[in-house]
Amino acid sequence: ELPPKTLHEIPIDGVTYVDGIPVRLRQLIVAGTPEQIGRHFLASFQKQDLYVAPRQAIDRLLTAVDPDGFITYSVVLQPNAPGKTTVILGEARLLDRKKPSDGLPVLPQAKGAIPVQTESARVLSYATTATLTDAEAFYARELTARGYRAAKEPGVWERPDQRVEVSIT
Repeated sequence: ELPPKTLHEIPIDGVTYVDGIPVRLRQLIVAGTPEQIGRHFLASFQKQDLYVAPRQAIDRLLTAVDPDGFITYSVVLQPNAPGKTTVILGEARLLDRKKPSDGLPVLPQAKGAIPVQTESARVLSYATTATLTDAEAFYARELTARGYRAAKEPGVWERPDQRVEVSIT
């Protein structure tokens, strides 16, 4: 249930897929401090008999799990204008996980690769020990093998049905 002092809800349409798991998001602006709002959600989760792990920083991030439906509920709290807090609500349905389609190439040294898919884009983020030169050569080789051609813009690869932007930082 939403906090009683919810001032505004900003719709976030569609579903985001994180490692193939569908996540629905909502954004709220709520009057109150992050701690007050976090306590509201903690009480709501407990009232619904959701599992809440102890020692969570309820003024920043709170997650609960429905052990029967394998659904997680997350609340991210960010202080905003004085007396207001931005709240991001997430609902992840773990049993509805889909195998990510046509995965993007990942460097062999990658650590913590997380694919995220929205309605209009797929993002793959990870850390690596590879050098910039090795990473660029890897993507040139792998994307060319998948039918992409280098575009005029640096780091952009295209084929008739898709466009890939590779950003290495």
